[in-house]
Amino acid sequence: MADIILTQTGPIEIFLDGGLRGEKGDPGDQASNIITSVNGQVGDVVLGKSDVGLGAVDNTSDTAKPISTATQTALNAKEPTISTGTTNQYWRGDKSWQTLSAAAAGADPAGSAATAESNANDYTDAQVAAIDYPVDSVNSQTGVVVLDTDDVSEGTTNKYVTAAEKTKLANTSGVNTGDQDLSSYSTISYVDSQIAAVEDSDVDSFNGRTGTVVSASADYTASQVTNTPTGNIAATTVQDALNELDTEKQASDSTLTALAAFNTAGLLTQTAADTFTGRTITGTSNQVVVTNGDGVSGNPTLSLPQSIHTGASPAFAGLAIDTSTLYVDGTSHRIGILTTAPTHSITLGSTSTGIAAYNTSDQTTNYERARQFWSSNIFNIRTELGGTGTGRAIKIGTANSILDINELPSATVGTVSVNRSSSLANITIANIAGGLSASSGTQYGLLINPTYNQTSTAASTDFRINRTETGLGSGAHNFIDLQVGGVSKLSVRNDGVIFPVQAVTASAPTYTKGGIYFDTTLNKLRVGGATGWETVTST
Repeated sequence: MADIILTQTGPIEIFLDGGLRGEKGDPGDQASNIITSVNGQVGDVVLGKSDVGLGAVDNTSDTAKPISTATQTALNAKEPTISTGTTNQYWRGDKSWQTLSAAAAGADPAGSAATAESNANDYTDAQVAAIDYPVDSVNSQTGVVVLDTDDVSEGTTNKYVTAAEKTKLANTSGVNTGDQDLSSYSTISYVDSQIAAVEDSDVDSFNGRTGTVVSASADYTASQVTNTPTGNIAATTVQDALNELDTEKQASDSTLTALAAFNTAGLLTQTAADTFTGRTITGTSNQVVVTNGDGVSGNPTLSLPQSIHTGASPAFAGLAIDTSTLYVDGTSHRIGILTTAPTHSITLGSTSTGIAAYNTSDQTTNYERARQFWSSNIFNIRTELGGTGTGRAIKIGTANSILDINELPSATVGTVSVNRSSSLANITIANIAGGLSASSGTQYGLLINPTYNQTSTAASTDFRINRTETGLGSGAHNFIDLQVGGVSKLSVRNDGVIFPVQAVTASAPTYTKGGIYFDTTLNKLRVGGATGWETVTST
């Protein structure tokens, strides 16, 4: 059967009686059945499978066409091919050849041959007449036996195929994938005699070939092969799809060529123009832990030896945040500012500007602050101001005693004030004590050394005592009591009476011109005169 299917713009049917019926003709009428075009084409027509609705069917020779699984299963159940016997043998019911003899044939054979019926599907009359002896049974059948194809075993090469199976075989091609449902197509099966009946058509050749034409790879162009649009490709032919892909792809360049040549597992990095290499992320011991650094087994993962999120409590032996600025000694629990060797809980390096505490939100222009710092080898504790800020006092004290250093002193508030309120016995508000052991010069326990540069009616007092007496005990009350070794040498009572040092005449103080003491032997006041102590007497 030739693998050629002809179509025209309208339906064409080819019939067993040799007729060809188109839209304009009747079966058998050669004049009215001349085909003027095939599928809208004239001249050397090139047809494709899709032109006749058989895009899924391949051309396969009859001998190469497979049969269905069901057909093969039925064929396998048939008897195998009967081996060749001789002309004087017959095939017995036990499936063996036996020599035909009078003994094997039994009674008069003449009448038996006469009763044998000829059947178009079994044996000819000549074959039946050639049997000289009667047949007891054929394929286990007796009497008037009618045989069909099921009664004859198939050979190795020749096998029986039913009409339905033949139709299926005519419509299959390639590797068998099961029966195909072709019910949706019009007449698609033709026999060689039908094809041969088409002689007077306008098709002179097929793709430049005449006679029995077998399709070849060059029969179709990319523009004739259909394409099902999918994804980003909207073209409906293979050629249009190729053109569409060509416009969408990136043009080849040296960078793509270099990248295509790269074949190293791991992370890809570009080190220079058109130069690529593999990289692996690595960690640092006790700092950063890296898993899958090359990304081959999974995404690279970086982690720290311990959690440092806002809710975590990491522990460090030491923490350096720019070691020249801030250092935390986790072992000794110390913080160093401008030093990496803190010696105390908070240690400031020698280059620090001290510690500042602001009294204003403005810290640069109009500010008030207290600061402690080193300057010219002097440690300062002071308040400072800027712009419209106000100078503030400093108070240094305990729970009950306060030392005030005032920015704005007055007649009642000194630059330095010591305040103490207490009901304790032998209490001292201010005490100046220390040991003086120089070998030369003058040492002072208390030195008041103001410098005055006053004008007009200004006045001054270097030492002032202003008592407020709301209640006094029965003991002595002095403005001042000057002692040596616990012995009073001069006292001024709170009522203004002066009590100079007291001594007996024999132990009078060393004479000092202008000096004064009270002689307890004489009960007289003595004053240092021009040459010695002189007794003051009343007149």
